[in-house]
Amino acid sequence: MDGLAENVYSIDFKEQPPPYEFIEKELQYKLEHKKHPKQHEQETSSNIPKDQFYFVLFVVGLLGLVHILPYSYFLTANEYWMYKFRNTTSNSSNASDRTYLQANFVSLNQLYTTLPMVLSNFLLTFIAHKVKAMTRIIFTLAFHTLLFSIEAIFVNVNTDNWQQLFFIITMIVLIMVMSTISFGAAGQFGLFSKLPPMYINAYLVGEGFAGMFNAVMRLISIVISPSPTGSAMIYFCTGSALMFISTILTVIAGKTGFFRYYNNSSSEDKKEKIRDRKELFGVVKHLRHMLLLNALFILAPLASIYNLVVSEYESDSNNIWANQYFVTVCTFLIPSIANTVGRLIFSKFNWDCPVPILYGLVIAYEIIPSIFVFLSNAQPRHHLPVLINHDWEYSMGMAIYFFFQGFIASMMLMKTIRMLPEKRVELGMLISMFFSSIASTAFSPLGVLAVKMI
Repeated sequence: MDGLAENVYSIDFKEQPPPYEFIEKELQYKLEHKKHPKQHEQETSSNIPKDQFYFVLFVVGLLGLVHILPYSYFLTANEYWMYKFRNTTSNSSNASDRTYLQANFVSLNQLYTTLPMVLSNFLLTFIAHKVKAMTRIIFTLAFHTLLFSIEAIFVNVNTDNWQQLFFIITMIVLIMVMSTISFGAAGQFGLFSKLPPMYINAYLVGEGFAGMFNAVMRLISIVISPSPTGSAMIYFCTGSALMFISTILTVIAGKTGFFRYYNNSSSEDKKEKIRDRKELFGVVKHLRHMLLLNALFILAPLASIYNLVVSEYESDSNNIWANQYFVTVCTFLIPSIANTVGRLIFSKFNWDCPVPILYGLVIAYEIIPSIFVFLSNAQPRHHLPVLINHDWEYSMGMAIYFFFQGFIASMMLMKTIRMLPEKRVELGMLISMFFSSIASTAFSPLGVLAVKMI
């Protein structure tokens, strides 16, 4: 079947586009091939190495957890950034008196990190396969461990007199994080798609747990050390340790007989020539609907708004809930739990949603939550009224929003994988991430505009 997949992508797409149904049937055959190896290869179960203690399954889920962990980890440390970029003259804790860097930290980092991400993804689309996928994964994990350590060093450095320079340094770190995520992520999809189907589902569930892990670790760090710098030190050191452990476990998993059995052809990938335009355009043509859906899915700049939402009790300076726990619990922890539940439910049913229905779901997902978030108690605000006044209303709305985010994101990812032959999954994911980064770049100014609109 691998040879068949190669033949599919070697023909001239302009003259003879391979039919969508053919690709679907080919992938379905391969999924059944993995589920019933004795039926398709006349192999006995004793010929297939076992995943002892489900170690590889655990590592795959762990890599789903950590593959975007550095970026989301940084955003979850909201109180820390508010402290670092506060007005050091007045030391005001009033949300309506936030400085420009406090109010625009998320929107500005999206604005500055997207273009470098586009350039790196463009380059990776052509040459990433020249480096072994496992090598890319391990390098990315080790590099992110280093970046975490750098940020941990700055926690106890007094940056009050050079906030703008510290902001620039932080943006450089985030740019390096975002520019290298795709370097390892596409390799992960390429390798894990060759494993039995339960492994890619474990990856998606692990990805859903990332936000929950971030929020829980942030909450624990605040409980242990309420001070902004003390909690941030615990938080970033924990993240660095997790990335380091993930690197070691990934090296071990890659050497297991089970993993090698399903990825014994990955060493041949480097022999492929640099990909030409015909091949790339062929994949783009097949994924055109999914590429557009991915762009629509990230259109609304809601992260720039909901990180500014404050508790209804924010005016009470002695209220511990409002000043220490509200953001971590209501903006990050509860939504991340809902996101994980959405991914778990999808992994249970694994619905192959038709593309027209996907369009309707994505458009509704973008419009309805946008209205809700813009009318929540985000501060500072100058134009729009606050209609979502109570903390429980905000928490419930965020839970519903992130539940559908997890469900729909998993649905779109699996739909993309189903549209691709096995040997083109990695290339398809690289192209998908490249177009998503273009969309992020095009939409990134909307974050700054959204902050001004409220």
